[in-house]
Amino acid sequence: MRRLILTLVFCLFTLYVMADDFVIDEPGGGTSSSSSYSPPQNETRQPRTDFSGYRFHSIGSVPSPYGLPRGCFDFGFTFYDSGGVNARFIVGIMDMITIGISENLDGLIGQGKVNVNIPGAYVKLNIIRDLNNFNWALGFDNFAYGKGGSYLSTNEIPSTIYGFYNVVGWGYSALGGNDVFTLGFRIPLLPAEVRNFTNTSLILGATMAIPKYITFAFTIENIYIDFTRSDSILPSFMAILSLSPPFKISLILQYDFTISQLNRILSLSYESCF
Repeated sequence: MRRLILTLVFCLFTLYVMADDFVIDEPGGGTSSSSSYSPPQNETRQPRTDFSGYRFHSIGSVPSPYGLPRGCFDFGFTFYDSGGVNARFIVGIMDMITIGISENLDGLIGQGKVNVNIPGAYVKLNIIRDLNNFNWALGFDNFAYGKGGSYLSTNEIPSTIYGFYNVVGWGYSALGGNDVFTLGFRIPLLPAEVRNFTNTSLILGATMAIPKYITFAFTIENIYIDFTRSDSILPSFMAILSLSPPFKISLILQYDFTISQLNRILSLSYESCF
């Protein structure tokens, strides 16, 4: 796993170096290169305090085509119905590269055996940014929170699914906020038992922000391309509260057709810059 993650990070960084002159990051359609802008010597980076134009780097467990700006970080916990906890820390090391780490702890809350999953890497590379509101990103991450992102091995021990994803998205404003519609697919890589083309799944999500304090969103995950596992589809509705920016609380209702049950998920996150 370690070699695979290091290889992926190296490939993404190489792609960044080769494609830097072609990445679009200006709203007016201009291009950005390492030599096109030199900040003044006395310019200092100020901590982020205005979150009125916030762009979600993920909608629940569905990745959006946006990453974190350079020097910004996000730290959060997600608690799900099955008693598990997901912890995640990500940081923007460049304006187009976000890296981090995540960990799923199954059964940490309540009764039952606690299972510690192998920590996974988080990598997101933003290829296109704001080209007529179009965005494109590639990445590596775990697939979902709770049971939707776990695989039961032959000895019935849950193991978090990690893999590659490709998402595109369009920015819009429904009620005056910065909203995004995202569409993409996931290809599982780990564990080896799920590394099968038929396990490729489609994902989508959209937000509707009411500036500055609340955002409604929905997502659909696990739409498998063989169309034989319709009961595996995971639809979610969420309300994201930012009553004290940059601290956010997400209340997520996710319906699991496999057990005909509504799962309740709580996510707490804090974002800042340095």
